[in-house]
Amino acid sequence: MDSILAGLCFILLDFTLIFPTRTVALIPDFIGYLLLYRGLKELMEKAPALARLHRWSCPLAVGTGTSWLLFILGVLPSSGTAVLLLRSAAAIAALWGAWQTATGIRQMEESYHIELEAVRLRRAWWWMAGTVVVVFLLPERMWILRLIPVALTLRFLRLAAHSFRFYRARRPGGESFGYKP
Repeated sequence: MDSILAGLCFILLDFTLIFPTRTVALIPDFIGYLLLYRGLKELMEKAPALARLHRWSCPLAVGTGTSWLLFILGVLPSSGTAVLLLRSAAAIAALWGAWQTATGIRQMEESYHIELEAVRLRRAWWWMAGTVVVVFLLPERMWILRLIPVALTLRFLRLAAHSFRFYRARRPGGESFGYKP
């Protein structure tokens, strides 16, 4: 589960270095998708949404890794329509992955009959996704408002971490069910 949280951090948080000729992502998305692929194996049995995310993690890692490498090598320019489309696709994929995670946690609640606070996590996703879309439409000079989705993304990640810790403590075979694994 730590791999899942680390993968979500790599995917949802974007820190970039901006040079005169190009930008370089410090936290590449493809590493996040590979971490998700590794971490989702143990949970996908009881949550079809997590199994779906697991299936798509490798193709998304290849796609985002290829675009990252092309940016690094200077094959793709750092601005223009192609870059806007690639970054939009990456943002949509990241939000989809976060939604699948929240949905998977809800499905785990139903499968194991335990409360993992999926409702709060899904509500946090809606706020995060809504502000990402609104801020994307704002002009560059309103850069300070770009901190709002960052704060809401951190809230989503905190709630996901809480849900996974709670699952780890309460899952069948965990201490809350009467015996230690």
